[in-house]
Amino acid sequence: MIKAIIFDFDGLIVDTESIWYEAYKETMSSYQVDLPLEQFKMHWYK
Repeated sequence: MIKAIIFDFDGLIVDTESIWYEAYKETMSSYQVDLPLEQFKMHWYK
C-alpha cells in the first residue's frame, strides 16, 4: 500500500539540472547549434 508520494519539482532531492542541460545540448546539436554550459546557466538559473 502506498502511503506517500514525493514530488521533486525544484531539484532539491534529485539533481535534474545536469540532465536537462545534456538533453538541451543533444537536441541543439542535431540542429548544428552549440550550447555552452555558461549560456545554458544564463537562461536556466534565474
